[in-house]
Amino acid sequence: MRYKRDKIKVNSRLLKGARVYAGMTQWDMANALGVNQATYAAKELGKVPFYAIDILLISERLGLGFDQINAIFFENKLRYQSDNMVAPNGYSLTQNEV
Repeated sequence: MRYKRDKIKVNSRLLKGARVYAGMTQWDMANALGVNQATYAAKELGKVPFYAIDILLISERLGLGFDQINAIFFENKLRYQSDNMVAPNGYSLTQNEV
């Protein structure tokens, strides 16, 4: 079965706000992701897509919770149900699978 790769549409304003609130510069974030500052800036502006590992590293570095990650990277489309995270396509991932 093939899955459609949806382009992640980042909320640049929220991401920048979270980064600045955490006292991080674009250079700091670029260093954490292993890219140069220009590439991170393009990602933050939505011109270059984020990879799943980028989202994980950013959320750890900025201390983002589920609601913040959902708002910044997924347009609030993820649903959280007790011990399950449900994607917009209906796929459910339980904590046992993580």
